Amino acid sequence: PDAHSPAKRRHRAVALAVSGPASPSKDVASPPVTQLAGAVAASWAAKPLVVELRCAAWAATDARCMEIIEAPSDVTIARLKERASDIFNIPTLCQKLVISCRSGSLQVVPNDASELLGFCNAERHVVVTVVLSIDQVLQDVGREGSTSDARKRALAAVVTLGRRGGERCLEALLTCSDDSSSLIRQVVVLALPRVFAPGCPRAKAV
Repeated sequence: PDAHSPAKRRHRAVALAVSGPASPSKDVASPPVTQLAGAVAASWAAKPLVVELRCAAWAATDARCMEIIEAPSDVTIARLKERASDIFNIPTLCQKLVISCRSGSLQVVPNDASELLGFCNAERHVVVTVVLSIDQVLQDVGREGSTSDARKRALAAVVTLGRRGGERCLEALLTCSDDSSSLIRQVVVLALPRVFAPGCPRAKAV
């Protein structure tokens, strides 16, 4: 039979009923560029920072002068100081952090609320040097007659530093020995053995 015969038409109708009409081709939609950028940014933010902590207070040959740690990407300078205090036994009040920036320059970070991520290179690596600084301690200890938390914290820092604080810390401690607050005087007496060398005549006179 020819193509237009009833048998041929019935055959075509059966074939269409079985297979159904041809579906139009559908392209798989690609994620928008903004979605891809967001995924990359989230992956970058989740990756920890590699921090090479160095301590200028120790000799370069001392094994304690450097430690490499990982830190979360949102770590602040304040939190990093706390970690450095645990490692190097330097109170946060006595620290200044010098960071080797992405440009290769050195920068002292004055703001403890700053996030470290802003100073990292493309590999999320940064070198941070902890410098011993007692300027803030001396300023707070010198507030004569005050029993504020700031002054007590400063005296505690002097005790932790011990003889590492040098003559300036010794002098600051002695100025508090006749403070009007009995609490401050008591702290001074307890601190003297840690700050002064044994048998120091000046400590005995207090």
